[in-house]
Formats: sequence, C-alpha cells, structure tokens
Amino acid sequence: MDENEQLQRDEHAGPTPLTAADSAGQIEKPAFRWAKFIGYLGSFVVVAILLGSAVAFWYGRKPLERRAQELAIRITRVEFNWPVLGEQAAKSSAVKSRESGMKPEIVEATRPTPGDKRKAAKKPALAVEPLSVPETPAETSWLPEQFQEQLISLAKETMGDNADPLSREPLDRVAEALEATGWFVGRPGVFREPEGVLRVQAAWRIPAAVVRRGATDQLVSWDGYPMPVTYKADQSKLPVIHGVITGGPDGGVKSAFSRPWEGEEVSAALELLRLLSGKAWTSQVAGIDVKDLAATKRLTIMTRRGGRVIWGGRASKPLWGEISTASKLDRLAELQRKFNSIDANVTEGSALEIYWERPLVLNISASNTGPLVEEPLR
Repeated sequence: MDENEQLQRDEHAGPTPLTAADSAGQIEKPAFRWAKFIGYLGSFVVVAILLGSAVAFWYGRKPLERRAQELAIRITRVEFNWPVLGEQAAKSSAVKSRESGMKPEIVEATRPTPGDKRKAAKKPALAVEPLSVPETPAETSWLPEQFQEQLISLAKETMGDNADPLSREPLDRVAEALEATGWFVGRPGVFREPEGVLRVQAAWRIPAAVVRRGATDQLVSWDGYPMPVTYKADQSKLPVIHGVITGGPDGGVKSAFSRPWEGEEVSAALELLRLLSGKAWTSQVAGIDVKDLAATKRLTIMTRRGGRVIWGGRASKPLWGEISTASKLDRLAELQRKFNSIDANVTEGSALEIYWERPLVLNISASNTGPLVEEPLR
C-alpha cells in the first residue's frame, strides 16, 4: 500500500478511539526538567550582574579618574595638627619658672633618617625657645618652629616624589618614620588629600621635665617616655629630676623613644610633679631629687631658692608611719602661708622633713654623722 492510499484510509477511519486509561485522566505527562530550568536561571543572573557591573563602571569611571588625578599630584605641603597651649595636657605640664629669663641652649635634637630605620641623625639646635608654657594665646603651639620644620622635612623626604598615589605603602613609611622621632603617642595617621597635601593626625607627647645626666638635661614626657631633645644643664626652664641612675635613651637608636624610662625613679618623680602642679606655690618647685629612692623609698622636693623639702614616700604609696599625701599637701600650703615659702626658708645645707606629724629641720651638711635633727618646726 502506497502512501496516498494509507492517508485516504486514515481519513475515512476517523479519530482514534480513547482507551480506558485515557478516559480516566491517567495520561502520563512528561516530568518538569528542574536542572535545565536552574541552568537557564543561573545564566540569566550572571548576565544581569555583568551588565550591572558594566553600567556601574561606565558611570563611576570618571569620578575615579578624577580622584586618581587629584591624588597623583606631587606632595607640596605637609600639614600636622600641631599641639597647642590650650590643650589640657599642655596645661598639666606647666611647672613654671618666672624667675629665670635666660634663653635655653639646646645641645641637640634627634630625629631618624628616612634611609636608616635603625639609627637617628643628630642635628645641632642652638638658642631655641624652651618647651615650657610662655604667655601666648591659647591657639599657639608650644612646639618651636625649628622642630616643626624638621618633622615636615622628614615627612616629605620619606614620602618621596614618585610615590604611587593609590598605594598605602608610602604613607605607612611616613607614619613609621614619624613614630620613631619620639614626639608622638603611638603611630600617627598619615593621609593624602587633594591639591598635593599630606595630612598627619597624631597624639603628641607633652614635655613634663628634664632628667639631669651629667652636664645635660634629657627631655621626658608626662607618660615617662624620653623625648628627642637635650639641653645644657639648667637651660630648659622645666623641672629637673636629679639622681636618676637607670634607663634613658641609648645613642639615638630607633627604639630609644619607644619605651618608657626604665626603673621607678623617673615615674615616681613625674607622679609627684603632677601632684604639685597647678598650686599657687608651684613656681617654687625646681625639681625632684630621687637619689635616696632606692635606699629609703623617699623623694625630695628641690626649691628654686636652693631649699630641700623631704616629701617622703611616693604620692601613690606613702610609707608606713607617714602622714597621708593630702596632709603633706596641706603642710606645704601651711608653710607657704607662714613663711611665704614651701621650704620655710631653711638655710643652705639644711632640709625640711614634712612627712612627720610635726615637720623637722635636718642638718644635711654633716659629713660623717649623717643628718642631724636640729629642731621641730612649729
């Protein structure tokens, strides 16, 4: 039977009759292809993400290029948040002297060399204003311009002229070099800004006193860290800590300013100086003598007229049998009212003990017999 005959027969036969299964609605339907559906959906999502990224890049390209061009400008200016006299920390550092009008002569100021992370270069710095609190407006920085210029120069040299504008590495180098100078608490923050500005945000160490080391005085901060300035003896106008035999910077090595002064002597003296600051008679305090701290656990206040007031144990750790720290402060205020001097105008070669219930005047000039009690101070 050929094909035409088969078609004619199918037409006369009519539709194929339904089977019993078909009439009961049990016709088998093909299963839904989930794997194929998920594949199509995943492809659609990928294409949508790529299209969205392309659109975002197109619209964000110009601002990105503009920002890169701004940062690519050669650094022409370095700006610091210089410490100012109006800060509370600077106020607390003022154990002032109004009796000496001499201009200090700094022996040297130390700073690290950008190309040598292990050692620091020394640069003479003569006839520089002291790191004390002069009578100037509150917004004025206590840091002399000479040291400001040194820090700016160090930042520029370390940054270099061809630093990658989108790299953090040159900024980290600057922060590391500045941290090693000894002027800052921790590592400064260094940031690029438009128009060739390199901004440095830092917490500054505040000068508190100097530690007498032979013929020079080493600057130290309120938190007990050595700072990168030394003065000729008695030229800083800051309180002097005498009798220190431990610790101190070692030849300008980078780590010299990264740790507090070793031992208890400097920290004990600074603790007492902070306690004595801000009083009506504070200007009479010339320094603290710690030479007896190891043997007797006692500190001595040195006055500007040459007197000595034996304070006793640390302010935070009065010795057994002593009056309290608050009582000692009251005793100094009482001496100021009676004698117009916290050392009661004792003669040279004598000292005043105030840690007893009744102050005693000692003859400390006796060479063989040791201190001799002269009389109670009434």
